[in-house]
Amino acid sequence: MILFLLLNLCLITSALDFPDIDSKVITPLGGHNVTTERLNQGFGVEFCLIGKTGITITQYILCDVLREYKGIPYVPQYKRQLHYKNECREHKNYRFIRGSTWARPTSEPVVRFTLVREPLDRFISLYGFVCKYRSECPAEIRNIHRFARWLYHKQKMALAGKRFPSERLEDILAHSWPQTSFCGLKDKMSDLTFVHHSTNRTKMQDEMMSVFDKAHVPAEVAKKALAHLTRSSTAHAGKSESKRALLEEIKGNADTMRYINAMYHEDFEFLKTHTFT
Repeated sequence: MILFLLLNLCLITSALDFPDIDSKVITPLGGHNVTTERLNQGFGVEFCLIGKTGITITQYILCDVLREYKGIPYVPQYKRQLHYKNECREHKNYRFIRGSTWARPTSEPVVRFTLVREPLDRFISLYGFVCKYRSECPAEIRNIHRFARWLYHKQKMALAGKRFPSERLEDILAHSWPQTSFCGLKDKMSDLTFVHHSTNRTKMQDEMMSVFDKAHVPAEVAKKALAHLTRSSTAHAGKSESKRALLEEIKGNADTMRYINAMYHEDFEFLKTHTFT
């Protein structure tokens, strides 16, 4: 048993090891498509989830709307330490409860939307989530520059068909893939509506209100749920001052930007006309 545990520990350490620091070959990555979770709770809205774009709070918003739709008594959880698993997930979206408190036109298509985020802002958030909040980075990764290099090598290995024995590393990669790998974002025939993750919460509220309007969600219900954007935050949310400092730090490091551009060049290209402020 002890031998088995030691072998397993070695496998995890090997999977999380630091890449060859002498590597000078940085080639653009791409061509990866991620099987994406699509959340449809029955009130006319479908949410396509992309990691590190604000999906935790968005699911609390949708959960509040769902409970209003099904007439389930609840108290909104406006707080600063929201975690991923909300009550709707725990109760399997209340599928056992029939009926609704408002009628929606069944002849109209479901309104599909997703959140997108400025790529550098998303990368900084990923670094904080993995290395600071969850403390899952290898010991050798002492800053965001080493994280960029390490992540690039792991993505490159995964795209080449490497399977990692560590579930932790697989989860890190799942959060790290370009946004254009999810939800068929690059499909020109897609009917997805984009909500832009931003510190401008009023803009986010307006964009999400547009989604709810199209789905005929009552305005008072939508406004109540969207208050999460100004009154709630996640347990792993980083401080704005720290994020601004990291942004300047990576912009000032040419090698780090080469790694980030190699991983996220398709995101930069796809989102270049989008506004996140």
